[in-house]
This record gives sequence, C-alpha cells and structure tokens, in this order.
Amino acid sequence: MAKHPFRHPRISETHEKLLRKFLKLQPEQVEKEKDSFYKKFRESEAGRYKEASGFHCCYCGEKRDRLDLDHFYPKGIPKHQHPKSPLLEYYRCLAGEIKKYRLPEREDNFFINHEYPKTHARLCIEPTNIIPACPDCNTGGKNIRDFADRPHKSGKLDRFPVEINNPDSPLLLHPGDNGINWKTLLNYFDFIDLAGLRPPESLQWSGTIRSTIVLPRFDESKPEIETLKAATAIDIFGLNRKTLSEQRFRMRQIFLGILHGTANSAKAATDNPKNPIEFIAENLPLHAAAFTIRAFICENPHKLALLDVLREWLGDHFHDIEDLDQFMLPIQ
Repeated sequence: MAKHPFRHPRISETHEKLLRKFLKLQPEQVEKEKDSFYKKFRESEAGRYKEASGFHCCYCGEKRDRLDLDHFYPKGIPKHQHPKSPLLEYYRCLAGEIKKYRLPEREDNFFINHEYPKTHARLCIEPTNIIPACPDCNTGGKNIRDFADRPHKSGKLDRFPVEINNPDSPLLLHPGDNGINWKTLLNYFDFIDLAGLRPPESLQWSGTIRSTIVLPRFDESKPEIETLKAATAIDIFGLNRKTLSEQRFRMRQIFLGILHGTANSAKAATDNPKNPIEFIAENLPLHAAAFTIRAFICENPHKLALLDVLREWLGDHFHDIEDLDQFMLPIQ
C-alpha cells in the first residue's frame, strides 16, 4: 500500500464512449461482453493508468517493468473469503516474538473459500475499479517464501475477502479510496527492521536478514476490523516477500542517514549563534536538507515505510505537520 492514495486519471473520450455502450447492455449480455469491452479498454487506456501510478504497483509500491491492471472488485464471480482467527493470532505472535528472533509457523492458507453468486461484472471498466498492480500482488507470480517458514502463494486473483456478516464489505484497503489519507493509513501498519539476524534454516536464505517487514498496527483503542484489514492486505499481496522487504530496508537506512544529517546541521546552527545574516547563511543547508527529506519521500515508492521512520524520529511533533497530504505531493 505504499503508493496510496492512487489518483485515477481523468476519463478519456474513448473510455467514456465504452462506458456508455457497456452500461446499456442487458444483464444477460454483460457476462458475454465484458471481456470484449475490457480488451478495448486495456488497449486504449492501460498506458494512462500505469503512468498515473508512476509505473509503480499500487498495492506494494514496487516499480516494475511490467504492470497488470487489477480489478479491485473481480469482474468474474469473486471467491469471497473470511479469514480464520489464526490470521491475527499469527501476526500478534510475530509482532511479540520478533525481538526474540523466533518466527512462528503459519498455516498454508488462512482463508476458507465461499462461492458467492453476486458478480461485479458491471465494474469491469469502471475507472475507480481499475488498479495498476505488479504480477506478484495481482496473480502471485511464482511461489515465494515470506517470513513464515512454509511456502505461501500470494496474489489477489479472484480472492476477495469480505466481512463474515457483510459480503458487500471488503477486507482490503482500496488504493484509490479518497477517504483514506496518509495519516489514516499509517494507523493501519507498523514496520520492523531486521538486521544481523540469522534466518531460520527452513527459509533457505543465505546470509543474514537485512529486511523491513510490515505488520498490522495493534492498538486496543481501534476497531479490530481495521487490524484485520491490514493483516489481510499483507497476506493477500505478500507484502513481506523477500525482495520487497530487502528493498524497503535499504531505503529506510538511506532515509535515516538523511535525517541524522539534518539533525547534526540543526545542532550546529543552534550551538553557534551569530548575527542574523550569518545565522541565515549557516541555515541554508537546513533548508536544503528539508527539501531533500520531502523529495526523497515523494519520489520513493515505499512512502509508508519512510513516513513511519519520520513519525518515530519526530515523535509528537509528527502530528504538527500541517496537511500531510499536501506534504506528500510531488515537488514541481
């Protein structure tokens, strides 16, 4: 969810014409025609959607040579799934035990499939239902190993986890949902750096772990459904896959170096007060450093992981940042 919130491109004239024709179809025609309409949409609009995402996956944030277009609500019959209780138990155990270097076992599959007759076929070319996604998040790519000690197949495919008592309420966070801002999203996730640890033999990794894993943020004051949504997103999209978590770790280390450099510049400026002109001159590096901090966050796909570092670094002052959404806009 590092690229959140994703801004969908404006509807083009071609797309608008397709939508009008598609919405005129009778219910019995929709299933027959949806693939044909989606093919036409993809041929004319795929490039615009990928460009709008900065050619990054909207689920994991990774920049890839190949991007798919995912349907947030599956255009076919979704396999509505209800996470079993071990999902949150697993992540609670992982969060509590990680400092002891013990990674608990997990089950091969946390989900029970429930075929549900309702179809979202009419959303097959709905603009807000199209999400640029990498093959790993969208279809799972290949079988990969995450921080559990059993193989796990990630990828959304037609899996669509929903609330047990409300099949119309998804348990996945929509990357294009304008109702979720950066500060809100930070309340869903925590990040833990792992460095210098020997991985369990069952993972069959060479060398030591230098990775940053993402966990649901556990908070007794927040509804458990929010924690479950975060855990489900991590599990469905494989957000702790090896290459992704290693890349996340490298970016966080670089960012920490930038922050420490800024802190040293600030201390030097306050420890050596001089006349106003000299003081301003000596603070020019601070302005440059502040610009660098913002630019590095804006240009990096792992925005949430970097904001998590900034939140920890600033402490209570993090909440003093006015309009974080505006702060996160790319610098012109």
